[in-house]
Amino acid sequence: MGDVKWSDVKKTAQAEIGYTEGPDNWTKYAKDLDAINYFNGPKQNIPWCGTYVAWCFYKSSSPDPKGTALAAQYQPTKDNCGAGVKFNAQYYKNKGRFYNTPKEGDVFFTKNYTHMGFVLEVYSNGTFKTNEGNHNDKVDNDVRKISDMEGFGRPWYTAESSDQEVNITIKVNAPEGVKVNIKVE
Repeated sequence: MGDVKWSDVKKTAQAEIGYTEGPDNWTKYAKDLDAINYFNGPKQNIPWCGTYVAWCFYKSSSPDPKGTALAAQYQPTKDNCGAGVKFNAQYYKNKGRFYNTPKEGDVFFTKNYTHMGFVLEVYSNGTFKTNEGNHNDKVDNDVRKISDMEGFGRPWYTAESSDQEVNITIKVNAPEGVKVNIKVE
C-alpha cells in the first residue's frame, strides 16, 4: 500500500472550498474518478458527497493513488466500490473502524446516512467543524452536532513523519529479582 497522510487529505479538501457543482449535480470529482473506473459504475449527475470524499483521498495518495485511496477507506478494490453514504459507512463498520466519538480526520455520517464529509476539528461543546462536498451544492465548511450523526468512520492514514512518537504500554509480571529487558526497533 502507498501513502495517504491526513495532513495531505485535509490540504486537498480545504483547497476545494467554494467549488460549486454544475447543472444536474455535475462535478469534476465524478469526472476524474469515472475516468479511472474508481467506483462500481459512473457517479456523474448524482448526489456527490461520497464521491468528493473519495476524490480527496485519491488526490492525496501515492504512489498508487487508486489502490491506496480505496484501502485507506476500507473499500473493495475489485469493481465493487460504491459511492453511497450507506456503502461507505458499512466499509468502516466491516473493519471495526466505526465510532460514536469523532477525531480529526474521521469521516462523519449524518443520521439516516444521508450525507458524509470530513471532521476537521472537534470542540468540547459537542460539535465539530467539517469539510464537505454537496453542502448547499458546493464544497464548504460547517459546524455540526455530534448528536446529529450516526457515527464516524476512521480511515487508515500513514504516519505524518518517520519520527512520530508512539506510546506503548507493556505490563510485565516477572518474579521479584528477575531483570526484564525489552528491545524495540
